[in-house]
Amino acid sequence: MLASHFQSEVANAVPAMDQLDVQRLSPRTRNVPQPPVQPSVVYNITGSNPRVNVNSTDHSTNVVNVSADDLFDKLRRALGAGVADESKRNELLERAMALHDAVHQSSYVARYQEFIASAADHMTLLSPFIPAPGQFFGP
Repeated sequence: MLASHFQSEVANAVPAMDQLDVQRLSPRTRNVPQPPVQPSVVYNITGSNPRVNVNSTDHSTNVVNVSADDLFDKLRRALGAGVADESKRNELLERAMALHDAVHQSSYVARYQEFIASAADHMTLLSPFIPAPGQFFGP
């Protein structure tokens, strides 16, 4: 149903206008059900041994083996860029080189302990590297 009426100007404040009233004559038509929209999920997975757990718990263990050359090259670059004091940086670089030279030798544990003891003030910088040298313990 459509009804229309004219409203004349009111005291120069409200201009004259037409007003339309509209009402639906038929009952509302039923909406056709739409298939549910599946949410879009994007997983960006990078790094060593990536995992995706959806509504589950991960009880796995990551084991990443890196070559000694790659590990100590990254360690030397981190020390060079992150240790401002030149004498401390040189000391740490020397201990890192001694540790690299002792890989798979009986002196490795002693070189590792020396390196960790001298690096105590720089653990924030070196914490990503601390677990990896453990793969070189032993004969």
